Amino acid sequence: MDLAQVGDAITVTDVIGMLIAIGGVVAGLRWLRPIGRAIRHFLDDWNGQDERPGVERRPGVMEQLSTLRTDLDEVKGIAVEARTAADDAAFHSKPNHGTSAYDDLMRAVRSSEERTRGEISDLRQSADRVHVELRADVDDLKHRLTGGTQ
Repeated sequence: MDLAQVGDAITVTDVIGMLIAIGGVVAGLRWLRPIGRAIRHFLDDWNGQDERPGVERRPGVMEQLSTLRTDLDEVKGIAVEARTAADDAAFHSKPNHGTSAYDDLMRAVRSSEERTRGEISDLRQSADRVHVELRADVDDLKHRLTGGTQ
């Protein structure tokens, strides 16, 4: 048998084999299609997409990470400022022998208390003097009303 004759003859087995092969390729492509779609979506998300009519621009992963780093640095700065303010508030709300706002307030309270005590003492003395004067005036009036006989 000649090789040219063998190559020219296509048998039913050959046709069935080719159909099975084509079916296998089609099934493999159908199996790979969702995987390819997922990879394409992943790469679109990774690289981002430019703006187009009706669709907003979407930044890629690296751009988003850069933005997050910038935001995180800003938040860290705010946290440091808040911590500094909290430490400063804590410093000024506790006595520390003269330099805190608490110490200033307590000095003002003590000074006010001393002035108030002094004013109360002065008022008592004035009240005592007025009382003595009134008592003297009352006695004088009684003496006058009774005609000096009492």
